[in-house]
Amino acid sequence: MMDAPTRGRMSRFLLIVGVMLVGLAVVGWLLPRADSEREGQSQSQSQGQDEVVGDDAITSFAECVAAGNPIMESYPERCRTEDGRTFTRDIGTVLEKEDVIRLEQPRPGAEVASPLTVTGEARGTWFFEGDFPVVVTNWDGLIVGEGFARADGEWMTEEFVPFTGEITYRVATDTPYARGFLILQKANPSGLPEHDDALEIPIEFQEIDAPFGAGSSAPPSAEAMVPANQNTMRNTTSDANRTGDAETSPDAVVPHGQTATALVAGGCFWCVEADLEKLPGVIEVVSGYAGGTSENPTYETYAAGGHREVVEVTYDPSVVSLGQVAEYAIKHMDPTDGQGSFGDRGIEYSPALYFADEAEREELKAVLAHIRGQGAYDRSLAIVLAERPTFWPAEEYHQDYYKKNRLRYSYYRYRSGRDQFIEKHWGDEADVLTVAGPGSARASAPMIDLSPWKQFQKPSDEELRAALSDIQYRVTQRDATERAFQNEYHDNKQEGIYVDVVSGEPLFSSADKFDSGTGWPSFTKPIYPEAVTEHDDFSLFSRRTEIRSRFADSHLGHVFPDAPVELGGMRYCMNSAALRFVPKEEMAAQGYGALAPVVGPPHS
Repeated sequence: MMDAPTRGRMSRFLLIVGVMLVGLAVVGWLLPRADSEREGQSQSQSQGQDEVVGDDAITSFAECVAAGNPIMESYPERCRTEDGRTFTRDIGTVLEKEDVIRLEQPRPGAEVASPLTVTGEARGTWFFEGDFPVVVTNWDGLIVGEGFARADGEWMTEEFVPFTGEITYRVATDTPYARGFLILQKANPSGLPEHDDALEIPIEFQEIDAPFGAGSSAPPSAEAMVPANQNTMRNTTSDANRTGDAETSPDAVVPHGQTATALVAGGCFWCVEADLEKLPGVIEVVSGYAGGTSENPTYETYAAGGHREVVEVTYDPSVVSLGQVAEYAIKHMDPTDGQGSFGDRGIEYSPALYFADEAEREELKAVLAHIRGQGAYDRSLAIVLAERPTFWPAEEYHQDYYKKNRLRYSYYRYRSGRDQFIEKHWGDEADVLTVAGPGSARASAPMIDLSPWKQFQKPSDEELRAALSDIQYRVTQRDATERAFQNEYHDNKQEGIYVDVVSGEPLFSSADKFDSGTGWPSFTKPIYPEAVTEHDDFSLFSRRTEIRSRFADSHLGHVFPDAPVELGGMRYCMNSAALRFVPKEEMAAQGYGALAPVVGPPHS
């Protein structure tokens, strides 16, 4: 038995224990419920997010990525949903070089069609006299279109001014890559590499149905296109100077000791070099400086040292004379401007002819008198005739500039007005040699009139497929390569010429053919320098030089610097399928008779 105080304490103890047990029970019941509610809330929130970014509800690139969809390899980045929709990352209007040029259209990765309209704005440091070059290339870097954009503002202005341009390009309908590049090049009238710059963006080409235009005619025959007995590079003196039995081409490598040199100034040496290298009988042209007082001049110092821009011409005197070199040079410059040359001002760009001895002086004086007698100019000649000074070769990047920087050179030359001046004063006679040349051999290589091919319209793709064999079509139009040793002309030893299978334009002479051992027809050079065009080719993970015909734009092959030195060092490796052979005895009947003097047996 417990007394009353003890029972009271026991009752209070039991009450406390009971309350604690009840509390623990309540807590034990509440905790799982709270966890369950939190889990349910989390699931509910997760389900809510899935509903927001589900494929049906995705409306932006960010939502597409948040939903876990893949990002495709492109620029700008693209995200693709499971149902096939794509969303492109918005990169705004900011591109590389935005401090000097801002491109509005096309945007990177945009799908474009020809003609391509290019718009934006640029500061005056990007263009020169309102223009700058624009290029379209395919994915391999080959140029498929080029032109200029025109800025509406003053050169060198610090303000952004609008520009626009329209570029026509050609891409084959079944090209393996539908992508390419748009390149906006900074105008660089100085030509110095440190001033080069460009904005490059990727683009996608729309498929086109007729790359060369519908409605063009089928390939014309050689008889219809090649007028007989007409020469572009021709001599109008005696028949003895116009004809001969020489079997080698005019600019073949001549044995040591049988060459001569001339020094000529006619303005920008890029242009003078490019022009004189087209003259048959010329072996080499080197740009440089001469006539001043300083030694070892450079592009930065030659003018201050009193030098002119000049070219040193190495030529074969049995083919072309000093007087003819001078005549040709004069006809391709402005000989009436003693203070510069076209857009280039200063004595360093003024015209000059140099003589090594009294005989050369008299020969050059006779040429100047002959030119005056032609009456082509309305101003007096301002050509300096001086004793030949020391020649200093220019920097390597100036040599063959017109080949290394084709677009920039074309832009500079067009803007200079040189060609317009030549056309105005000489027209088709600019390439005609009228000064007497060597009597024992042709003074200049007889060349057929190129005017028919200047108007050549390439047939439609459908017409080409019908006119050409399968291998001819794939080689000339799709840049394919035929099998080595299993082609028509790799071992052909007949005398004659090789012409474009599409247009008939003359390309190579048998006199320049040699056995390279490669299984393809190989030549040391084209029949005349401008018969073919050169293009960079990156298609086999290395840089090669592609060769195409000038007027038909047919893929012919490639050129490599691995021919024997005694043959000039260059190997034009061609596809037989791109060529048509015209035997020497049939050349006259087919309209190629004027080319007979440059035909001979292949190199043994």
